[in-house]
Amino acid sequence: MLTSTVLISASAPWLLPVKLVELIVPSMAALSAAIGLSAEYVGKTAVSRGKEVAAVTLQAAAESEAVLAQAERAKAVVPLCVGSNHSPPHPNPQHQPRPEPQPRPEPEPRPQPQP
Repeated sequence: MLTSTVLISASAPWLLPVKLVELIVPSMAALSAAIGLSAEYVGKTAVSRGKEVAAVTLQAAAESEAVLAQAERAKAVVPLCVGSNHSPPHPNPQHQPRPEPQPRPEPEPRPQPQP
């Protein structure tokens, strides 16, 4: 579109009367300026959208780092748990292990009411 405005402005003095050229050339200059401003607006909004996407991406990365740190903290407890399971026998020789729990007897069925 910018190319057509330049070609019209350049060829108008040789093809058209002077009064018409005095109207067309400034109009084409104003049209070129409007196209430039529109393109600048579109470019700046695209840059701002890109920055917004980058900010959201950085926020998601920071949140994932926090979750990863919590997982590392939980994973750090595993050697402690393994070490406590392999502890030496109880120092008291009278210590008896707990007996196995006995299963509970099933309840007796309730009698059905007679109609």
